[in-house]
Amino acid sequence: MSEKPLHVRVAEALGWTELRKVGGIPIANNWAGWPPGAIPLVGHPRPEAIAPRYDTDWQSTGSLIEKYEICLERSGIEWGAYRSRDMSAHGPWFYGKGSTPLLAVCRLILALKEAGKLEAA
Repeated sequence: MSEKPLHVRVAEALGWTELRKVGGIPIANNWAGWPPGAIPLVGHPRPEAIAPRYDTDWQSTGSLIEKYEICLERSGIEWGAYRSRDMSAHGPWFYGKGSTPLLAVCRLILALKEAGKLEAA
């Protein structure tokens, strides 16, 4: 089985459940599931929400940047994402890198989740 796409792994880190690929168009890469706080209905055959494309959609990811107080920086052709409250004398404890700001934010969120540090500001 291939690895789940980045936006799906971020959705899971944020609390989405029962995510599965939907639709027959591979380019769309749509995954559906239950958003955080949703209560699945007994006997409901399919999840009702399409997981946001955190890797490409500023509308979805912008609110995460605000919620988790994420800072962005650019170094050459690469972007970095970190939280200033996670800084040490040697730099940030958790850091996400990517070719776009959204990819950097996604990778930071996954790093924070893995470390048990993904909590709202």
